[in-house]
Amino acid sequence: FPFFTTQDHRICKALLRQPDEKGESFSFDQLKALPALAGHPYLFLNGHPEIPVAVCPGQVAIVIESDSDNNTFSISLRPDLENRDIMVIAESSTRFTFYRNSDEYQEVAKLLGKGLTLPQEAENEIIETLRPLATILPILSNLAPGSAGAETKTDNAPLFLQIFPSGNGLRFDLRVKPLGPLGPHLIPGTGQKHIFATIEQQPCSANRNLDLEVTHRENFLQACPSLTKINHQASWQINELETCLQILAEIQELQQLDGEDQSSETTSEEWLICEWPAGKKISLKNRTQASAFKFNILPHREWFKIEGELKLDENEIIGLNDLLKTVKDGPGRFLPLADNQFITLTEDLRRRLHDLSFYLSDEKDELTIHKAAITSVAELIEGLEVDCSNRWNEQLTRFKEADNFVPKIPETLKTELRSYQIEGFFWLTRLAHLGFGACLADDMGLGKTVQTLALILSRAAAGPVLVVAPTSVCANWLEECGRFAPVLNPIFFGGSDRRQLVDQLKPYDLLICSYTMLQQEQELLADKEWEIIVLDEAQAIKNMNTKRSRAAMSLKGKFRLITTGTPMENHLGELWNLFNFINPGLLGTLELFNQRFALPIEQENDADARRHLRKILKPYLLRRKKSEVLKELPPRTEVLLQVEMSPQERNFYEAVRRQAIARLEEVTEQKESGKHSSIQVLAELTRLRLAACNPRLVVPESNIESAKLELFGRVIDDLLAGGHQALVFSQFVKHLNLIRRYLDEKKIVYRYLDGSTPKAKRQTEISAFQEGQANLFLISLKAGGLGLNLTAADYVLHLDPWWNPAIEDQASDRAHRIGQTRPVTVYRLISQHTIEEKIVRLHQEKRNLADQILSASDQSARFSTAELLQLIKEG
Repeated sequence: FPFFTTQDHRICKALLRQPDEKGESFSFDQLKALPALAGHPYLFLNGHPEIPVAVCPGQVAIVIESDSDNNTFSISLRPDLENRDIMVIAESSTRFTFYRNSDEYQEVAKLLGKGLTLPQEAENEIIETLRPLATILPILSNLAPGSAGAETKTDNAPLFLQIFPSGNGLRFDLRVKPLGPLGPHLIPGTGQKHIFATIEQQPCSANRNLDLEVTHRENFLQACPSLTKINHQASWQINELETCLQILAEIQELQQLDGEDQSSETTSEEWLICEWPAGKKISLKNRTQASAFKFNILPHREWFKIEGELKLDENEIIGLNDLLKTVKDGPGRFLPLADNQFITLTEDLRRRLHDLSFYLSDEKDELTIHKAAITSVAELIEGLEVDCSNRWNEQLTRFKEADNFVPKIPETLKTELRSYQIEGFFWLTRLAHLGFGACLADDMGLGKTVQTLALILSRAAAGPVLVVAPTSVCANWLEECGRFAPVLNPIFFGGSDRRQLVDQLKPYDLLICSYTMLQQEQELLADKEWEIIVLDEAQAIKNMNTKRSRAAMSLKGKFRLITTGTPMENHLGELWNLFNFINPGLLGTLELFNQRFALPIEQENDADARRHLRKILKPYLLRRKKSEVLKELPPRTEVLLQVEMSPQERNFYEAVRRQAIARLEEVTEQKESGKHSSIQVLAELTRLRLAACNPRLVVPESNIESAKLELFGRVIDDLLAGGHQALVFSQFVKHLNLIRRYLDEKKIVYRYLDGSTPKAKRQTEISAFQEGQANLFLISLKAGGLGLNLTAADYVLHLDPWWNPAIEDQASDRAHRIGQTRPVTVYRLISQHTIEEKIVRLHQEKRNLADQILSASDQSARFSTAELLQLIKEG
């Protein structure tokens, strides 16, 4: 087998074949098999295949030790094999040394027995008597060697670092060899001072300098901090490749420094010698400096192309494309080459190359840079040898000039902007000046519309503007144009002759279009070159596969702006699509984005990928929280009201839950797939959520009283008695219908709004509530969660939890926004021991992602089918 090691072949030779009743059996000759394991690179601890171990040969020695307290000395064999053919000693949990019996050992064992203890006076005589035994076994002694016998040398205690491949890493053994490579290999600073042995039929002896050995060992450990983290003094098993390479780099630096410290007159021998098995060495090239890099940046259609190389030596050069792939796949700052060679980068260069990879796209082996990323790339390559094109330098100059560009707030804007709104206007105007798109993602209620109108006024003379918004928000644009920017000519897109309307648009015209109309009139709107395109509540195009998204992408405009309080409702793919509208290509292809950001962040919680994504988005995404910029805004208090069901209602809910499980299991058996359709699971979940609100939402003829309706009634009575106005939200229109019936029976006046409310009536309902004609405003969550200013209310009631807490927050912000002067209280009615509690729990577990990317809490729960099914099973 080509993968067999030398040790494997030796082990095979120790395999014995024996005939038996069944034919034949196999066993190992232990005396041959154990020694064959010595130096094997792929030995692992039994039961722990991730932990490599080492098996090493040992040599039995005659040990002479003095006992000054008793004026005696002892002579013994170590280890004592006790008539065994072979002995294995565990030096540690991962290092084993084996000792073999021999005829020579048995001769000495007969002579010494279990050991001898002799008086101190016999010291010189015994040493001379035992010296001939050094031809059989080495002698280790603490006694003075005397003068007879072979010439004795004083060892200068060089350290030998023996490095062996082991598992996926390396094993490091630190040893001294007082009698040379064929003599005993000893642990530095421990054991006996004097050694006698016969090497290649020549008597040898050495006096060890134990203090110098200790000094050398301490110097070595001090220079290799990666080893000192591991609690061993002379043997280390390192399984992580990056740590192994870091240790080798530290050793390499130590040897270079040691060489530099020695003057030309110094004749001292090298004190640290590294030993590798033949053909197994890992080679580290010298640390690469910044001067070894060369880059060229050239124009590439609307973007730029970067080329580069790293010169290792006169004969070896690595291209930038290969280098970046190596940085990505390699361990840390050590980049693998062929034949177990590695480049050692400085930490600064490794970081630069790593960060650079996030800004580059690979187009047919050409590395391209999006024009919106050039300032970040320029920072990364600053100080390196770079040959830039004139266009690159011109673009960089434009960016620098934009930092100093202070636009003038249009005099035709009929309101005074707050300080943070002025900052937003300046930011928008600078990006429009540069020709890059923007995402204004301020919290709800901070005035995104008025900031956008200020920008539009500053550029309205150059051409018509297109604003696309949800149908429910279009009327708000008409109203705010008239209020804040009367010089503009707002036009609602509709009627019969739409082409003539679009063809006749001129400067100062602002066409307000619903997303539905955008989809219907895609070709007509895409034929027009717009000065500015605004997508309000842009999360409407979050799904790239919808006709609405494709229609938006077909629009042509000099400046593209999206406004949204929730740029990411469910997952990072939505954020990619929004940015693909404002700055196409900045985040790469969707496949590259998923590989580079979405999967590492969402599945592995990769902080590095999250940090780089945030850095790329930062110049083009502005997000402020109300708590940060509106210090004068009154406080908002959130209260979770626990609804306790009656035993009868609780039994009803449990029956619905069990029916759901039974139906899903029945469908599974019919399909024989073992899997549940997410649509089927969602349908059952919806029934369960309705049951948690009111039994009559599941069984209309039910006479079971709803505990939630009863609690709602008590809360409303208190609010009305206190003269408060409240918004009442539910995602279920039929739930709101039950509430309406309840209020009608109690003769409580209210206003009402859902998705079926005609456009004209919407404004009537809103105005009536704002003017105090009703104390309650019943609103379906999706129809009234956007674009409404309802500051007359100081209480908000959510009758049922929505999957996405950010949508609930937007709805609550209808009351808690600029213009509100009273504290706002938000009540959430949650039925105990039901699916509603589970939804709230999952909110807490899964809403952190947007905080980390956008610095705001607007991430909804994105649940798998398995998680949804578990919600039903849990109750």
